[in-house]
Amino acid sequence: MKPTIILNCASRVDEARYGFLSWLLQDFPDEFEVVLNLYGKDAEEFRKLATKAVSNVAVRIYDERPCTFFNISSANNLGAVRATGDLLIFANSDIVYPSFFLRELVAEFRRANLHYAICNRINLTKEETSRFAPATEYGAENNFDFVCGMEHTPGRWQFYSSPWVVRKKTFWAVGGFDNKVVCHEDYDITVRLVHYLRRMG
Repeated sequence: MKPTIILNCASRVDEARYGFLSWLLQDFPDEFEVVLNLYGKDAEEFRKLATKAVSNVAVRIYDERPCTFFNISSANNLGAVRATGDLLIFANSDIVYPSFFLRELVAEFRRANLHYAICNRINLTKEETSRFAPATEYGAENNFDFVCGMEHTPGRWQFYSSPWVVRKKTFWAVGGFDNKVVCHEDYDITVRLVHYLRRMG
């Protein structure tokens, strides 16, 4: 099972550098790839970060022209078309993941024979993000594992979705994301995927 992480960045570029790099530093035993659809003018910054990637990840950065209206459904579908892996991981580009995340995620997909899953994330406070070093200072020996445990911070109660993980065959069986859905596209595809998977047993 080869995973493809699909990231789209049209804004929040500073935060997206951290999220992008955290995927490149995954302690995953097999080949995987990161596809970044970049809708802005910062491709060179991301290419510099790509030089820090572990040896078994293929990094593909697509420098798209800036857009006045960003359609996440269309961008996700574009990433899925560009993906060579058979497990698609649609992640918010500005979310940071610890180095073991991909290894444990794929292991659970295999163990439980999953076809679709939604993971959880937390939103960090300004105080927490202010303690981050510049993105360029992180690497294989200095990764983002320090975020582990932040979910237990007193007063933390709300969790949000990201990433969405689906087998490519299942994704295309329901037609992918609906390009006409420009809000709550994740809920729309979840309803269709759950309906499809129940019908297929």
